[in-house]
Parts: sequence; C-alpha cells; structure tokens
Amino acid sequence: SNEESSLFQRTANNYKDKRWTSVEAVELNGKQVEVLKANNNAKGNPAYHMAYIDKSTGMPIKVEDYNSNNEVMAVYLYFFDYVH
Repeated sequence: SNEESSLFQRTANNYKDKRWTSVEAVELNGKQVEVLKANNNAKGNPAYHMAYIDKSTGMPIKVEDYNSNNEVMAVYLYFFDYVH
C-alpha cells in the first residue's frame, strides 16, 4: 500500500537531511553501509549521532547517540520487514 511505502520513504528521507554528513562507507553484517554523523546544535547530551545506513535500501540499521566525551549513551537497532 502507499501508506506502507511512504513510511519507509519518510524514514529514508530523514537521513538525506543536510544535518547528516557522510563519514565513511563500511561493511556491516555483510551489507554495504554508509556511516553518517549529525551534530546537535544545542549544548548538552547527546552531543552527536552516528547512523549506519543500508546503501541498498537507504534505511538505518543502527543509530548511536554519543555524549560530549565520545561515550555511547544509547544504541538504536532497526529492523524493517514488509508486513503482508
């Protein structure tokens, strides 16, 4: 359905926003992944975010929040499955 694909599209579009900067390309779990970084403009934590984007789908696999000491505060893992 259109609603289903639009949710995927909106999620993928979040990481095309100009606040995300491409850092490197890596392989993660056998997938080609683009690593993106976004800084938070406000002072405080999280200081920045790292997103691991599946190049074949544009969808996030993992997003990490870091504090100002470069310590991981939170890790978000994403799994996308089409529901029939």
